[in-house]
Amino acid sequence: MIKLSKETGWSVEDIMDEIKNLDKKPSSQAEKYKQLFEKYYEEALKLRERKDYVQAGEKLWGAVTALIKLYAAKKNVFVSHWSHRDLRQFVKKIR
Repeated sequence: MIKLSKETGWSVEDIMDEIKNLDKKPSSQAEKYKQLFEKYYEEALKLRERKDYVQAGEKLWGAVTALIKLYAAKKNVFVSHWSHRDLRQFVKKIR
């Protein structure tokens, strides 16, 4: 779980919550993804101000992941992907 947390930019708690809610209708998770986007984006900005660019980049990736999942949830599409490649392919399909 820690490795996934580092790769996604999400906290272990947020990943666990995501896993617990896999059976829920995607559209019901939209507000959660919006909050996660805001949380990780704010964290990225604060880390950038402290010149911790590596951590800022990880949190920014977490924000992007949440934003993609927010879009999918609003379209009622289930997205379980976490990898950069899989999310990029999802984004390419929606263009």
